[in-house]
Amino acid sequence: MKKSLFWGLPLLFAMASVCAGDEAPAQLVLKQDFERSDSVADWRQWLPAGAPANSLTRDSAPQQSHAGEAALRYEIRNESSDARYIISGAKLPEGADVAGRTLRVRLFARSSALAPEQQVRFRVLERNANGVNGWLGGKENLLPLKTSTEWQEFNTTAKLATTTRGLTLYFVFPKPLPGQTLWIDDLSVEVVPPTAP
Repeated sequence: MKKSLFWGLPLLFAMASVCAGDEAPAQLVLKQDFERSDSVADWRQWLPAGAPANSLTRDSAPQQSHAGEAALRYEIRNESSDARYIISGAKLPEGADVAGRTLRVRLFARSSALAPEQQVRFRVLERNANGVNGWLGGKENLLPLKTSTEWQEFNTTAKLATTTRGLTLYFVFPKPLPGQTLWIDDLSVEVVPPTAP
C-alpha cells in the first residue's frame, strides 16, 4: 500500500476527553459521525487499475442513519472475483503518551443483500514512521461485521505496538456482488485510560 493513502487522507480526528464516572479521561483518536456534508471525502475506494468504481456516498435519506442525519453508504455496483474495500486513516495524537496503550474501537453498521458467508470485514492496520507496522491486535480481521439489515453495535479493544504513529481503517467486501450495501455510522477510536493501581 502506498504511504500517501495513510498520511494524505483528510480526516476528522481530535484530542478529546470523555469522562466516565471516576475513571481517567479517554483520548479520542478518531470520530466520524458523517454529519458533515463533505465527510465522505474522509474515505476512498480501493480499485485495481481500470476497474469501474462502486458507489460511496453520504446517505442523508430519512431513517438511514443510526443517529443524527446521515451515515456512510458503500454499495457494490460491479461483480468481481477480487475483494473490494474502502479505506480511511488517522494519526495518533501528537505529544500524547499512547505508545503501547490499548485502543477501543466502536462503530455501528447494517447491511443489505449480503449472505452470512459474505459478511464485511473491518480491519485496522498500524503504521509507524517508515510504513506498515502490522494489524492492530495481531488480527487481520479485527471485527467481522455480522450481516443484518438492522443497526448493530460492534466494538473491541486491542493493544498498540510501541512504535505505532497512525492507523489505516478498512471495510472489506470479500466476495463483491452487485447490490451488496454497507452503512456505517458513529465510528470512534479512543485510547483506553490506564487502570488505576
